[in-house]
Amino acid sequence: MKHLKSYATNTRLMGVVVVKSYFEDDENNKYLVLVHLDYETDGIDGVDVGMNIDSITEDYLSESAYGGLGGKLIEISFEEACSIVRSGKEKGIVNVEKENLYWIDIYSDSSISYDESIKKICKPINRDCELINYYFMRLVGNDILGLKVLTDEEIIYHYIEDTTLIKNSIKSIGDENYISTTLILSDSGYMNERYHLKIDNKKIIELKRISKLKISHYEAAMQLSKDEYLTVLEVQNTSNAISSIAETIGHYMINEHENGVLLTHFYEHNNHVDKKVYYLNGDVRVYVYFTDSGQIVFASENIDELEKVIKLALNALEDYNVVLLGEFGFRHPILFDFIKSGYGDFIEYIEEEL
Repeated sequence: MKHLKSYATNTRLMGVVVVKSYFEDDENNKYLVLVHLDYETDGIDGVDVGMNIDSITEDYLSESAYGGLGGKLIEISFEEACSIVRSGKEKGIVNVEKENLYWIDIYSDSSISYDESIKKICKPINRDCELINYYFMRLVGNDILGLKVLTDEEIIYHYIEDTTLIKNSIKSIGDENYISTTLILSDSGYMNERYHLKIDNKKIIELKRISKLKISHYEAAMQLSKDEYLTVLEVQNTSNAISSIAETIGHYMINEHENGVLLTHFYEHNNHVDKKVYYLNGDVRVYVYFTDSGQIVFASENIDELEKVIKLALNALEDYNVVLLGEFGFRHPILFDFIKSGYGDFIEYIEEEL
């Protein structure tokens, strides 16, 4: 098997990387291979392979693999690709079909260490807020290899349970010293932790936990509360509408629910990490929920972005009989409550439940 070229997303500091490679066999068959790596949980958790595929199929497979990561593709050597894939393999392999294990073994020979290859797949750090937020994402995710990019200090905090950084608030106290207040979710519930950090030359050089407090689901919800704007349309066939809208807006992830399908549309970047207040879902531009009853519910905390996406969606649906059912604004998110409610009609839901 001849290697032609390889790329990787520069999203290592987000904890997820996709390696994209092209190969050719002795019979001139061409292969696209996409390896998905998650450094917080399973290691390699997916491999997609396409043989002699057209550009439309390649775009679909690529979008499905890394469309929601918010990073850029960086060209890498085959040795670098082998080093990156090997690092995921050492952590584990799940959700990979037996016939695709062959492709993981293709990435075997490399004289390059992971410490060398990781430099290419990390987005350059521009500001202290970005450094701190990435640091806590890697810390809470128990991602020691990722942390080594951000600090030369020994990592002293480890989380026994699977944990996720939901929110981080940063306050400068001068001379590259900061106080960070994190909201962390684990199987045991929510936790607020406060830390003192010191930075030098774009590295965390000191870290001290000041406090740790378990909080209720209600208190966490208050900390996460934001305005939410929603627009509801009705169409004759939502199944066809899903593909039409997805292809038009791009950068999406699709999840099936009991009474509908949720399309999460992401920004093309991860600028949400470079803010004094970081939210886990800050990379989401708009949610689009397709109900089994023929409604499409668009939801976003940013009304300007909502309107832009709806305009794109309406262009994609120009051959559909689209009816506007309503536009709404709430002081707190309600879309996911609606999705979990069992209702298939959004208008009925707000009339009876709110």
